[in-house]
Amino acid sequence: MLGSMTLADELIFGQKPPAGLRLSYEEFLETEFDHNHYEWVDGEVVEMNAIDDVQARVQIWILRLLADYVEAKDLGEVFVDPFQMKTGPDLPGRQPDIQFIAKDRLHLIQRKCMRGPCDLAMEVVSYGSRKTDRVVKFGEYEQGGVREYWVVDPLRGAVEHFHLANGRFGPGEIDEEGRMLSHVLPGVWFMKDWFFDRPAKADILKQWGIGA
Repeated sequence: MLGSMTLADELIFGQKPPAGLRLSYEEFLETEFDHNHYEWVDGEVVEMNAIDDVQARVQIWILRLLADYVEAKDLGEVFVDPFQMKTGPDLPGRQPDIQFIAKDRLHLIQRKCMRGPCDLAMEVVSYGSRKTDRVVKFGEYEQGGVREYWVVDPLRGAVEHFHLANGRFGPGEIDEEGRMLSHVLPGVWFMKDWFFDRPAKADILKQWGIGA
């Protein structure tokens, strides 16, 4: 019966996990599946949607920008999917597309996961992930204490960002020039169209005060 399935009895390492398999989070972290694009939700291994070329390009563009900025300012570290984040003991293990961890919280990073909320998470919506990113993860990240959350939806040309205050996500700041301002990374801001036009990295970093 599925209820009696155990890791030792049912899981063949390096293969797709069988439906109904229940794992502790520690077992999940230590198991080698057929690939690493899985999340841990309510004790089950959940396969994530495959990414397309648009999502991949946007994700890499964001990663390169934030990683260079954070390194130049010595602010902490930036990680990319599929690195795990476990915001709390009763919350799922997720793999944000992009996560920033501030320098004073780097001790929470372990070999295979972030044990606690990152300071900033970004999700780039793909086919089939909109509800998960905009609704499910929104609630989980809010409950788990992620300080800032961005949802970039290339399919709809939409971008939203949220700032945690008093335990709840509220709309992130947008100034009179239409710049979407990061609260967690002062000096970082985006114009909405940048996520889809993807200007040159050097030009943006210069506007953020990095480089000549």
